[in-house]
Amino acid sequence: MATFPNIKPIYGEQITVNQDAITVKLGDGYEQRFIEGLPANKRLLTIQAKFEISQTDANTINTFLDARFDAGMEAFDYTPSNRSSIKVKCVRRSESIPYKNRVSLNLTFEQVAEP
Repeated sequence: MATFPNIKPIYGEQITVNQDAITVKLGDGYEQRFIEGLPANKRLLTIQAKFEISQTDANTINTFLDARFDAGMEAFDYTPSNRSSIKVKCVRRSESIPYKNRVSLNLTFEQVAEP
């Protein structure tokens, strides 16, 4: 499995835990809650990372992500700040060029439950 290039985002990744559950309101304040999906899918992360990098590093990341997309949204290993490596896919990316040879790259990763 491919590993995300060794280029670190600026400090402050935003990590969201998605906990899918179905809630049925029964009346009088009672409700029934059901966990949706397989146990491995109960708590998947969404990570928003921002990179302030050189044009060369941006090209490296874009080439890597293009190759994963062309392979059918292939998952890859990514290590968020203060966590161990997880398998993710990149679902959104945007970039801006604030000045010559510098790129501001915003990436959104979603964790996938794959072996």
